[in-house]
Amino acid sequence: MRRILKAVAAGCLLTTLTACGKDVSSLTVVTGVGVDGKPSAYEVTAEAIQLTHSEEESKSILLHAGGYSITEGLDNTVPMTGRPLHCDHAQVLVIGEETAKQGLAELLTDVLGDNNYPVSLLPAVSEQKASEIMETAPVVGTLGSTELEHLITQGADLCTNPAESAASFYQRVKAPGVEAILPYIALRRNGDTTVREVAGTAVFRDMELKTILDPTESRVLMWMRGSKGGDLVADGRLFSVTRVRRTLTAEAQGGSLRLKLALQTYVPLEERERWSERIAACLEQRCAAVLKKLQTAGCDAVGFGNAMYRRSYTTWKSFKKKWPEHFQGYPIMISVEIESIREGRIETEAADERAAK
Repeated sequence: MRRILKAVAAGCLLTTLTACGKDVSSLTVVTGVGVDGKPSAYEVTAEAIQLTHSEEESKSILLHAGGYSITEGLDNTVPMTGRPLHCDHAQVLVIGEETAKQGLAELLTDVLGDNNYPVSLLPAVSEQKASEIMETAPVVGTLGSTELEHLITQGADLCTNPAESAASFYQRVKAPGVEAILPYIALRRNGDTTVREVAGTAVFRDMELKTILDPTESRVLMWMRGSKGGDLVADGRLFSVTRVRRTLTAEAQGGSLRLKLALQTYVPLEERERWSERIAACLEQRCAAVLKKLQTAGCDAVGFGNAMYRRSYTTWKSFKKKWPEHFQGYPIMISVEIESIREGRIETEAADERAAK
């Protein structure tokens, strides 16, 4: 806690204090926000640090209030503390699943239209109420928002979930022919303790949550979107995905997705061709299953519509108004090719040749 508070006070707030001329002892700095309820009747939970001149006396608190918008809800906490909240260094925005199903237009308009929130703010959808997620004690450290931010960004590095800022999520929503996705947070029991974890991906159509992918489906979707990283398990063997090359085509009569992957593991040279075929067939089946789930929900999270828009705008014009409905029955061919399977970082083609002699 001491290290975090020192970083907040010395790093994040230095320019703020200089610019606004406020005494550090008067500041309550928001690190994360949870939102439940519905538009015009939101329930806001804010995790914040009450700063004082003494590092040891500064502490984190949870504040609850209602409001027409997020900003009004945060403003309504002022009578509880006598201090306005400063949100320009908030890390996460957790949105309850029921709230996300009703749409995020009002939330994003508030967050992106107010320069009090940082452009790096990471949204996520929660299975339980957002207030429950915010109230759950972190496993490491004392700031739950910081732990959530680390879970999301590390998960994105491992290709298990997306990590979209509020601004990039909004841009994705507005892009033609591709749906946006957010990390999905859930609570689970770990012995006698309740912990938070990234439990998959929330898939949207426009601004409304439509379906949830589990962790395995989520990773497959990330590969289908062209992200690299993470592990692929096939027939009991673990393969690290070190490169993904994606080719996406979309015509009026149908589309295709072609993935080329480079993998890393230990497989004897003479067995690599056989393993490549088995892995390719396995991943094709998984991609088809995820695609079927997306088509059932009418959510083009892979981006076939966007490929059509880029390739032939004339064709896209005939589809765009009812693309979710067209996408549900849109024929798509999937093919996966394993370009290489390498052992660790040091293996090269020359090493393969030496092993074959």
